[in-house]
Amino acid sequence: MTLKILERTPQRLIIQREQLSSFDLVWLAVCVNFLVTLCFTKMQERLGHTEPVALFVAVSAGWLLIHCLLAESRQKQQGEYWFAVAFGAIPYLGVLLLSLAAIGLFGYEFRFPPKISLTLDQNENRLTIKSQFLLWFPTTQYPLDEIIGATQGTESIYTGSMSVSVVITLNLIHRRRQDGKLSHKNTGLCGSVEEIQNAVNLINQFSSRYGGNL
Repeated sequence: MTLKILERTPQRLIIQREQLSSFDLVWLAVCVNFLVTLCFTKMQERLGHTEPVALFVAVSAGWLLIHCLLAESRQKQQGEYWFAVAFGAIPYLGVLLLSLAAIGLFGYEFRFPPKISLTLDQNENRLTIKSQFLLWFPTTQYPLDEIIGATQGTESIYTGSMSVSVVITLNLIHRRRQDGKLSHKNTGLCGSVEEIQNAVNLINQFSSRYGGNL
């Protein structure tokens, strides 16, 4: 369950998504692989031509680090963990492949941050979208009485492997008072079909009580 309802009252609704960042996970594997590669290189210099011994020690050390540092991902059986395990302990090759994957994931994590919350506050007449990307905490706010409701949407994006991935997203429909036209806003909240649909229903229920007319 990636989406959580932190608060649900007639005056306030808070929905949050928080999960382990694929971007942070892969970059952690890059750092592990860099240490593995450095260890392998130094051992090669000391052991001369006994490369199998150096390779065995370096790979074993890398797998142990990954096993300990990526424990949370391992428990969730995420695909990113297996990718990190496969290449995180291979000297030289892992640095290249993991770095390319991390660069590819950069745009995905920027558009769909691993930690993001949506707050509808009737008392303050404000809808607030907060997210976290690395050390940056962008916040977007809208007058609550401009929000008409929410819908479920899909978006096709490229992942680090350049394969197309379809993401189920939550979109807000709000009205700009300057011209009265409807405008759609992708909140950055994504999850399974059931999770997003549940969030859509909660927002529309809240909106209808507050005066929305989706």
